[in-house]
Amino acid sequence: YPLLPARRSVSIYSAPKVGKSLLMLEFAVAISRAETFLDWTPERRVRVLYVDFENDPRGDVRSRLQAMGYKPDDLDYLDYLSFPTMAGLDSERGALELLEAVNAYGSEVVVVDTVSRAVDGEENSNDTWLAMYRHTGLALKRAGVAIIRLDHTGKDQAKGTRGGSAKSGDVDAIWKLTKVTEDRFRLECTESRMEVATKSL
Repeated sequence: YPLLPARRSVSIYSAPKVGKSLLMLEFAVAISRAETFLDWTPERRVRVLYVDFENDPRGDVRSRLQAMGYKPDDLDYLDYLSFPTMAGLDSERGALELLEAVNAYGSEVVVVDTVSRAVDGEENSNDTWLAMYRHTGLALKRAGVAIIRLDHTGKDQAKGTRGGSAKSGDVDAIWKLTKVTEDRFRLECTESRMEVATKSL
């Protein structure tokens, strides 16, 4: 809280190379261990499924976890799918494959990094994102599973995420990540269909 309330769907976007994946990895480990993250401590450990289409498991993920001070035994509530071969989440088959993983691991939170690589359809087509919600979004909502998906800005960063307008229509909140200084970043809630008490982190 307030980044991802239980059972909700959230999008985090930024320009490339700002640090979304690093932030989400720290987030995923923290809630899986019930450790404090952004001044909030979960009441209990939460099982997290990280679906990663972007980062090299050895060169990026393992080295980042080691730099955070974690060892394999610390990560028993974090399940990681690296470069998965599942079908697009805008298809019935892709949704079923993701739900099978969620059920197998008992996941309460799914992280998708990044969402544009998780679909088969054209990114600029609204049909792609409507299909993703119809197949995957609704299935996760029915199961009470929260999803946080990472995304990139378009060429004009002021216009938000790239792709069809329906892409942001099904999420409960949208957060923008920006770099303020070399070691300071800001998350701002730019849109929400629920009450978000803290809109800047």
